[in-house]
Amino acid sequence: MIDASSRDDDYFFLAAFLAGFFAAFLAGFFAAFFVAMSTPPPFDFKNDDCIGVI
Repeated sequence: MIDASSRDDDYFFLAAFLAGFFAAFLAGFFAAFFVAMSTPPPFDFKNDDCIGVI
């Protein structure tokens, strides 16, 4: 497996790149979700005529 003509390294770097990209995407998604949940909603829950997500 130390042979330079083998393409195992190419697949390893491709898999590492995809895994890192997927992990960064998940980390960014959860960070944005946490920031969105920690901020107050832009609408008032006590307003009766407010049409929004309850």
